Amino acid sequence: GTTSYDWDDATVLPDGTSRIRFTVRSERDGYESWQSATIEIAVLFPPNNLLVTPLVGGSTPTWDDANAGGMQEDDILVYRDTSPFDYSTLPAVLATLAADTETYDDSTTTPATDYHYAVIMRRGTLVCGRFFGPLST
Repeated sequence: GTTSYDWDDATVLPDGTSRIRFTVRSERDGYESWQSATIEIAVLFPPNNLLVTPLVGGSTPTWDDANAGGMQEDDILVYRDTSPFDYSTLPAVLATLAADTETYDDSTTTPATDYHYAVIMRRGTLVCGRFFGPLST
């Protein structure tokens, strides 16, 4: 038998979810059958070009927001710690910022201390971020 797949439609909904409709056609023993299905995929992009600049008495993470229009994040979370971390070991949130923010002034650092940062975009239960560090202040 043979199986073929056809994409019927791909639409980005106002909330940024992509809706894809496809058809699966199967032929076996001279019989054909078709099944159609629609799947929805939510997309959220991490911040681009994350850079943390040390300043006297603090540091400033900056980034480019790749989420716009229907792909918009709800908010942006900034994390900082003196040890490396990842998604499974995130420290307490340092700051919660409004959507479309592309900088944060961190004036709570201690001189001669290494810091690791993460900037995480959040929309509903989706999260996507970038990590940076160490940065010496």
